[in-house]
Amino acid sequence: MINIVYACDSNYNQQLNNSINSILKKCPEDVSIYIIHDKPVSFEERKLKLIKKYPTLKRIELFSINKNDIKFPNLKNKHVSEATYYRLFIEELIPSEVDFLLYLDADIICIKNLAEHYKRIVDQLKQSE
Repeated sequence: MINIVYACDSNYNQQLNNSINSILKKCPEDVSIYIIHDKPVSFEERKLKLIKKYPTLKRIELFSINKNDIKFPNLKNKHVSEATYYRLFIEELIPSEVDFLLYLDADIICIKNLAEHYKRIVDQLKQSE
């Protein structure tokens, strides 16, 4: 199983959708995708289309951050968005049974099957403990 996580906001829904499509088109392996999103409901329709289109997509989950007690610094007039900080919450949100996880930016397009590369890196990590 290939496990992928994204962190993005609704401004990148199209790029996120394109990225996921590009991966699933090229990858014959089962894939689980986790998305930390500012407005998960805004991606729901695309999520359902992805599930219908790709049988190898075994899981796609959307998470949001409870931002009530969090201040994200340096966002005004900067290239950094709030979604940049979402990566800090990966460990809290992703199910504990996920042993290896590949983080991708939402604007990544996959041009080759990433399964072999993913498996090789996971094997190296396991061997190095």
